[in-house]
Amino acid sequence: MFIFQTMKRIIYIGLVLNFCLSCKMLTGIRKSTQLSMNEIKTLATKNGIQENLYFVDSSFANSFLQMVPKNADKHSIKNHLQPIQAMYFDKEGHLISYFINCYATSTVFNLKWNDKKYFDTFPPLTQAPIDSLITLNQLTTLLKPVKTNVIIKPNEFTVIVFWNHMFYRYSKSLLKQIRRNVQNRTSVNLLFVNNDNYLAQEIK
Repeated sequence: MFIFQTMKRIIYIGLVLNFCLSCKMLTGIRKSTQLSMNEIKTLATKNGIQENLYFVDSSFANSFLQMVPKNADKHSIKNHLQPIQAMYFDKEGHLISYFINCYATSTVFNLKWNDKKYFDTFPPLTQAPIDSLITLNQLTTLLKPVKTNVIIKPNEFTVIVFWNHMFYRYSKSLLKQIRRNVQNRTSVNLLFVNNDNYLAQEIK
């Protein structure tokens, strides 16, 4: 079991670093840094995030890998551990629409999240392949609230956005797109997950 988890982790790190290091040449990429809770709150405020704020830390990758099946596809694993993501779940907790940095169209200055009109509907058309590696209930056990006593209330849809300061420009553009898509919808839980501390551990 230990060997299996270690091999999966090596595969994952290689795939993620390949994306992250290749993007160092682009603008908007900042040094990976461990952040305090106050720093996460400050960054969240700058991004217009006032509530439903969570974070993941260095334990995230290991905890995730322990949840996925032994025969899980390595590319699906890679997808779930990318720096910038948006995941739409239905009320049963199934992933129904998925957006990931490595599937977005890249330009010198940003990533295009809606170049194929994914967000022209709600829920949006999926950009990345849908899989069943992890359910909403499983994923939320890995998220740590920045404020205590946060309760995720059941709703028709739940959207989880992974964002960070390291890939600030790309995160900001995705946040803007997601907000437009869920605007004025009362049947949506929108959760914001900062993953800077996770990235700081993995990308050195």
